[in-house]
Amino acid sequence: MHWEEISAVFVMFQEKDGDSGLLMTQVVDYHRNVPQILAIETTHPRASVALLKENGTTVEREFESHRQQNQKIFEPLKDLLEEIQKEEEVQGIDYILVGTGPGSYSGARIAIALAQGLGIVYGTQVVGLSSFYGLEALATREQVTVVGDARRGSYFATEIRAHHLIEKPELLSQEALLMKLEKSTGSLVTMESQRDLSEDLPGNYEICRVHPKASCLIRAWLNFESDIQDNLKKEPVAPAYLRAPFITKAKEGHPLLRGKKA
Repeated sequence: MHWEEISAVFVMFQEKDGDSGLLMTQVVDYHRNVPQILAIETTHPRASVALLKENGTTVEREFESHRQQNQKIFEPLKDLLEEIQKEEEVQGIDYILVGTGPGSYSGARIAIALAQGLGIVYGTQVVGLSSFYGLEALATREQVTVVGDARRGSYFATEIRAHHLIEKPELLSQEALLMKLEKSTGSLVTMESQRDLSEDLPGNYEICRVHPKASCLIRAWLNFESDIQDNLKKEPVAPAYLRAPFITKAKEGHPLLRGKKA
């Protein structure tokens, strides 16, 4: 079932509570039920959790994490789980979606661990999605180029067209990034929360600062064809690393190596 199909038969309105920060999208379904989906996105300092309920109502809670995802996420998540318990004859959760990055490694690992734990409790499948799919800009723009700071003097860039990730993020030098942007025809966006990348790019590049949202992960999932969904279900849920993880081996004589043969 696709988001466009659902929207065609729904009446929708949004309301935001200024005190709690609770963003609710009320969707009234007169024709069919929708899958019940929980989504978690904590790879950006502005984190969020969202629940698409079987009656078509989406409830999203955004919160500022700032490297405290393991402390800040439980209260908003509790609110959503209580929403599930309010429903009569609830059928559980159909899917748990989790944003895997790129972004905060700690945020991605916390979200994945939490999602997997909930997957065991509710007996449902956990699916990892690139946090790029959580960008609200994808709902209004046909083509988007996402750029970011990959540290150590390098950058990354990737293209998203018609709501699909065309390529994996590519590590680039500043020169290579500029060459790529010259050929790009999509809107430029970045998920950088603190750095202004336009200062690194000579020329008149207008880069829109955005952040991934849990509710947009749900939207992306509903837009995927069934074969894409099936392939994503088969993939292991793991953080998206721009570089291969670097493992430092313990030196000889380290306490962890005592009594072990080399």
